[in-house]
Amino acid sequence: GGGGSSPTPPKDTATAAFSGIAFPGSAITLLKDSFPAGTTVAGPDAKFQISLGGLSVGTYSFSLVARDKDNLSSNTQSFTVSLTAAVITNISGVYFPLTLSTDKTQVKQGDPIIVFGQAAPDSQVNLSIHSQNAIAATTSADTKGVYFYEADTTFLEQGNHNVSSRSVSADSVSPLSSLVNFIVGTKNELRSAVAVNALYNIADVNQDGKVDIVDFSILAFWYKKLSPPARYDLNKDNKVDLVDLSIVAYNWTG
Repeated sequence: GGGGSSPTPPKDTATAAFSGIAFPGSAITLLKDSFPAGTTVAGPDAKFQISLGGLSVGTYSFSLVARDKDNLSSNTQSFTVSLTAAVITNISGVYFPLTLSTDKTQVKQGDPIIVFGQAAPDSQVNLSIHSQNAIAATTSADTKGVYFYEADTTFLEQGNHNVSSRSVSADSVSPLSSLVNFIVGTKNELRSAVAVNALYNIADVNQDGKVDIVDFSILAFWYKKLSPPARYDLNKDNKVDLVDLSIVAYNWTG
């Protein structure tokens, strides 16, 4: 990120100000010397700014953490900042790594594993599954920053694997996300309620709190049609097909 300073009163204290890109609606916490010192919420465009004033002159360790709509945390962004009296020190261009999770801790070989998280809205998301037969894939975040990819595990060897992601926009590239581990094995084990809820929210196409025939009918209308609305393309592959319908069926509440 960038840095800069501009004079401001009061005379004996200093201010640190941070700004950049997180995820739409994400909760951002500022820590000073490892203790929480302030919070803010990113806007719909994922931009945020937060400042802390009334500080004594000196050098501080600041950290920023962003939590997305599913309460998944980004990697911590840390800065060592020297503050000057009566000056606002601006740390701009902070770009959070994506949040990332999978729907399963273990996936039966040949079954899909779903990778998801939140990024800057409408950004391209590059995914890497690290294994002997590595998978590199690209998907897109929607207008709310949600991204989603269904990976085929047929050609992944049984054993331990991990996945990471980063986003690319017209003028910037995010830092790499944290690694999320999973196992390709002989059975399916869901990761957590967080993962289940995140996928449920995607399958609830009309956002009425349930997954039923209405959601299925909406997708059926767009089945194999050109240029479906992004919110109906559940796995972000630019078409509505059996994969999208199966996501609704998997999360069916009736």
